[in-house]
Parts: sequence; C-alpha cells; structure tokens
Amino acid sequence: MIDTNAARTALTGRWNLTEFKREFSDTGETVDVMGPTPRGTLSVSPDGYVSVLITAAERAADAPPEKLFATLMAYGGPCVVDAQRFTTQVEVAWHPAWVGTQQVRNYTIAGDELRIMTDEQTHPAYPGRLGRGILVWRRSV
Repeated sequence: MIDTNAARTALTGRWNLTEFKREFSDTGETVDVMGPTPRGTLSVSPDGYVSVLITAAERAADAPPEKLFATLMAYGGPCVVDAQRFTTQVEVAWHPAWVGTQQVRNYTIAGDELRIMTDEQTHPAYPGRLGRGILVWRRSV
C-alpha cells in the first residue's frame, strides 16, 4: 500500500459518526450496529495516527459492565493511507484480540462526508453470516 500525502491529508481531521450499519452478504439486509443514533469520533492526525471511539447512543451509567462493553468500540494506531483504503496497525483497543492486528478500511470522501466500508467478514454478534460494516461520518468543524 502506498502512503500518499494527498490521501492522508483528505482524511486528516476529526469526524463525527452519523451511521453505523452492517450489511449482510446473503440478503442485502442492513441493521444498525449501535442503534439508530450511534455516537462516535474518528480522528486522523497529520502524521497518520488513527483514533476511533464508537458507542451506542443509549447507554445507562448503571448498566452492567458487559452491556457497556457490548456497546463500545475503540481502537487506535498508526495507519497507512492510499486513495481508496487505509490500514491501521492497532496499538490499543477495547478488545485485546485487536491489539497487534491490522484493521483495513475502504473509504470514499465526498465533500464533508466520509464513507467507510470493511471488507466482507464475519461478526461475533451474527455467527455464520458474512457481511460488511458501513460507517458514515461528517467532518467536524
């Protein structure tokens, strides 16, 4: 993967999550992964460090820890960017299994909207069903 300055510059900044869906390969059906109004921020520094925090909107402070954990996703690390994909070498994550992995994301930017799609993969919440994550972000001002 070739790290181009123009591609990284286009991603640089802070983005606010507006949608987080999972699209199933077998039916095309989509579900809201963190509910209809997820919260999240994606920050990409000028030197290519990615930091992601996503939660469901409706989280109760008195909820049991396992429920809070199930409605949270967070990771960060340096990334390599090209015109269509970026790969984050995960240094820190909400789930220990992600540490040391590479998280590959496909993306497009149109104006202030960033659309990210994962490659087709399985997800622990939906055993045996292939699909992709689709996230829509708006550039923060």
